[in-house]
Amino acid sequence: GKRKTIHSLLVASLHPVRLLVICVVPLDNKINKMSVFGKRKAQEQELPSGSRRLLNLGSFSLAPLPWHPRALEPVMSAPAILSHYEEQRRHLHELNSIVTETPLAHCSLLELVLQAAHLHSQQEKGSVLSRVCLNAAQLWNHSFFFDSLCPPSVDPSSGRVRLVSPPPCLRVLLDRHFGGVHAFRERFTAAALEHFGSGWLWLVQAPRDGALLLLSTHDAENPLPRGLKPLLSLDLWEHAYLHDFGGDRTLYVSAFWLVVNWARVEERLHAPCL
Repeated sequence: GKRKTIHSLLVASLHPVRLLVICVVPLDNKINKMSVFGKRKAQEQELPSGSRRLLNLGSFSLAPLPWHPRALEPVMSAPAILSHYEEQRRHLHELNSIVTETPLAHCSLLELVLQAAHLHSQQEKGSVLSRVCLNAAQLWNHSFFFDSLCPPSVDPSSGRVRLVSPPPCLRVLLDRHFGGVHAFRERFTAAALEHFGSGWLWLVQAPRDGALLLLSTHDAENPLPRGLKPLLSLDLWEHAYLHDFGGDRTLYVSAFWLVVNWARVEERLHAPCL
């Protein structure tokens, strides 16, 4: 079946797969048209470091994926990607239906995310403001996640999907903070499998000393309100790996390594913090 085929593909590509977890602190300041979410008829204002802030002058909207839904095959199927993508319409609909009734109506998506942790802790669970922040964070998180993926690399001689190494400058940092790329994958994988319930796993960079770290968050929480710079993320909500992997998180995490967009991670590394 589909899962057996995927399992064989992963075994052939990853050889024994080891698990690794990483946290990194500052943030990727790029909220641009490659992001999945933006504001309809929004005005854009240039920010330092070439990032853009979307101003809230209309309803939030769902933009296209940064690649064709079939682009990640055979690692992740088009039906799985579309199902995952369409799941965000629920968050989008709820955000648009309630945000206009709050003092946050003129905030950008990024501004909502930056306030999410504070407001969520100050508000009763299920309150309007809490729901606004939760849905905004889920939209931002998914935009970041989809933009962290890219089509798999195929070995021309064998036709098999193969692992791609991070760029040299990123490898240097992974060596310094995790003991190497392989050790990083092991730790990131272990952290993903040990994470209880729904949430996210992030590779982040700390602003003070530039250290790379692993950060595990629950529900819709992300690193931005903590002043950390996200470089890479993994969606650990079950809907992300139910279709192709039957809810098997181990297979899902193994497949993730075959479609990581290391070039994008490197861009985020060199981008200024928000």
